[in-house]
This record gives sequence, structure tokens and C-alpha cells, in this order.
Amino acid sequence: MKKTTRTVCILLMGAIFLTCLASCFGPKIPKYNYSAQGFGSLRSTSVEEFYMGLENFPAEKLEKIREWERDNMSTLRQETHVSEDEEREGIFDYVRNKLLEEKTLIMPFYRGEQAPLYIYESIGSTAIYLDPSALSRKPEITYGVNIEGLHLTIKTCFYDKSLVKEANEKGASWLKSQLQSDGLNVYNYERFVKEDKETTLPEYRYDWTVYEKEYRLGDRDVKAMVVDDSLRKGAPPLITIYFVYDDMLINVRCNPETVDIEKILTEITFRKVYLPTNTPVEGE
Repeated sequence: MKKTTRTVCILLMGAIFLTCLASCFGPKIPKYNYSAQGFGSLRSTSVEEFYMGLENFPAEKLEKIREWERDNMSTLRQETHVSEDEEREGIFDYVRNKLLEEKTLIMPFYRGEQAPLYIYESIGSTAIYLDPSALSRKPEITYGVNIEGLHLTIKTCFYDKSLVKEANEKGASWLKSQLQSDGLNVYNYERFVKEDKETTLPEYRYDWTVYEKEYRLGDRDVKAMVVDDSLRKGAPPLITIYFVYDDMLINVRCNPETVDIEKILTEITFRKVYLPTNTPVEGE
């Protein structure tokens, strides 16, 4: 139990470190980041609770998000891909409205069954976390899942349908370059490493590599982008695997020394579940 708790803490610390790194080198958030202000996120312990939270999203939080997007839309257009629908409805409202209208949510499945959720007590009893503005400036949903006793963090980010065909052909690194114009990808990571060496003390430098790799999922092959942190001094290794799955950008983070992620991914698919009852949608 102690070992499992320690592993979860290490993964969460790694997630925070990656977020901080990308924030330092990525696009500068104009004025303020509404998620960081604490009035934009939605934390849930179940699918049903998540649906209720979407339906009853506090009006004052929603208005602050809309105000922030209106005030900073010109900058957002430069930093990420903003579709006509997103500009008309709002980036966050576009995703929220889509989920509420369809009443479905894409969930990870393992060996044909919905992967059990894992509740992270360390971050406020949360199993499903909605961040209205992640590093890509798009809403992102984070799941804590338990697969054969291993706790994995899986993040899903919806993107505009006009990019779907090209993204599924070219892979995650290309899509990330479209969603975050100055974000980390295989085309520019050497610049990130160079800047890190020039601005960071040796003991705090982030020794990693970024590369593309083919992975097999339960129902398809994907062209993934891997952020490999296996050389970081003084901490267990971490890898983050980004891949495109239809109209979502997904990433899975784990310790490659304790998790055979390639084997697990061959058993993972993503399916729609009906939000009010948390049951799989037939034919999906």
C-alpha cells in the first residue's frame, strides 16, 4: 500500500513538473489563467457526478471563463487553433455544450470493460477532473484509472473537427504543433533543451528526449509522441505518451520501470458512455 501511494505521488509530481516546464517555455498566458485562479475547474468522483457538475456549472464561474476568452481571443488565435464553432460559442462552451447535447463521454476501456476509476485523495478526492484551459488552451479531462492494480493518469482533449483527418494521419506531434503554437513537440524539443541548459542550474535541469513511436491500441495503431524523462536525476523515470484518437488528443503518463505500458495499451480502447447512467453506448 505504501509503495502504491508513493508511486501515485511520484506520477503526480511528474505531471506538475511537466506542466511547469511547458508553462515556462510555451506561450505566455495573457492577463491570467482562469483555471489557475480556481474558479474554472470541475472535480468529480464518478461519471454521474461529472454530468451533474456539467449541468449545474456555477453561473459565476461560467461568466468569468467567457469574459476571459472574450478579452483574450486575439491572443488565443495566435497560440492555438480556434475553429469557427469555438469562436462563435466560446472554446469552453463548445466542449461543454457538445457533452451536454450528446449526453455522452469518451471513457477508457480495458479488455472490453470500462476501466475502474481511481480516486486521488491527494488532490481533493478526484477521479475525473475537467480543466477548462489546459496548456493547449483547450478544455482537458483527466481520468485516474486502476488497471490490474496500477494507477494510470489518462488525459483527453477535444479538438476541432476540421483537423481530425490530418491529425489522425500525421499523429500527435503534428496536432500538438497546431494546438499549441510554441509548445513542446518533436520538431522543436532541441530548442527547449538548449534553453533549459542556458537558464537552469545543472542540478535542476530537465534531461529528457522527445520522439515519435508507433503504438498498438486495442483497436488501432497510433503515431504517438513520447516525452521520455528516464534520465532525470534523483527521481524515478516517467514517460508521457501522446496520441490521436478520432477527435481527441490523449496522453498517458506512467513509470516505465513499473508499468509495461506497451502491453497495457494493446488492451485499451476508448468508448462513449451515456452520462446520466454511466452505461456504454451501443454500437460505439
